[in-house]
Amino acid sequence: MTKCFVDPELYDKPVFNYQSKPVNPKDVFSKTERKAVSVTYVKEPTVPFTPKNLEQLYSTCSNPADRKSISLVMKNEETDESPRSISNHEDFKNRPFDELWEWQRHQDSV
Repeated sequence: MTKCFVDPELYDKPVFNYQSKPVNPKDVFSKTERKAVSVTYVKEPTVPFTPKNLEQLYSTCSNPADRKSISLVMKNEETDESPRSISNHEDFKNRPFDELWEWQRHQDSV
């Protein structure tokens, strides 16, 4: 079990170590391929949810059309209910969690 389940403010970020190897070791001019040879994990803090942080993350997507592919998901850690997808960026950003959770529950039942 990873620490992220115990401490929701941290997650294990995988760091892959790569090595380039020739496709055909007997051929000096062989193409090379890059393969992961090991992985280590580094504890990373999660970014706290604030409207400012959400906008900052959205701004990293340079093409506004690509923002449609961003998934906004919320999960209530106090219940065993499944995570819920939120389609409206402004709702996700501006509504309080409990209000949005209940509103989305109603949307799912309609």
